[in-house]
Amino acid sequence: MNKINHEQLENFVHSWFADLDQLKAPEVFLERLDKNFEFNIYGSKLFGHKGFLSIYSGMQVKSDFTAHHIASNIVSKQVSGELFQINFDIALEQHIANNVVSRSESLEEWLVKKENEKLIIMTYAII
Repeated sequence: MNKINHEQLENFVHSWFADLDQLKAPEVFLERLDKNFEFNIYGSKLFGHKGFLSIYSGMQVKSDFTAHHIASNIVSKQVSGELFQINFDIALEQHIANNVVSRSESLEEWLVKKENEKLIIMTYAII
């Protein structure tokens, strides 16, 4: 992967959410997050791997629901050499016990860098 193109960034986003919906092992996500990354959820900020794990461990415990994320309208731009900004819409549908369905939509903005031939999330904001 010499140059990063829009399709690779888009696939990175879709892969993240596919793994999230399957509640894969935390290591699957941590290898895609910068150790000092910033996680901004509607203005509340968490930092680093510990910040991500504080949210993700709660998701893994809730076995009584399934989630499905759909990312759309993905727009990416190169900020500098190996740094990219990705903006997109995210729709979340959760199926909770007793056939209850919850739906929500938000905007996300990621700052991603290419490091050692891998894409790494530097900042992750849910707006």
